[in-house]
Amino acid sequence: MCFFDRLRYTGHKSFVKSALKAAEGFRYAPAFVDGKAVLMRGVKNRIIYDIAH
Repeated sequence: MCFFDRLRYTGHKSFVKSALKAAEGFRYAPAFVDGKAVLMRGVKNRIIYDIAH
């Protein structure tokens, strides 16, 4: 499952699709509170494309 409540990008929009595809493959260890896994909000990731000429 991939959930995005906000998406912000700069640069050309053609990179958005590949960035979202990359983000779908991210894996996280859950946060724990009192020994139970909990939902964490506000997680941010930055994907940077560096294209050499």
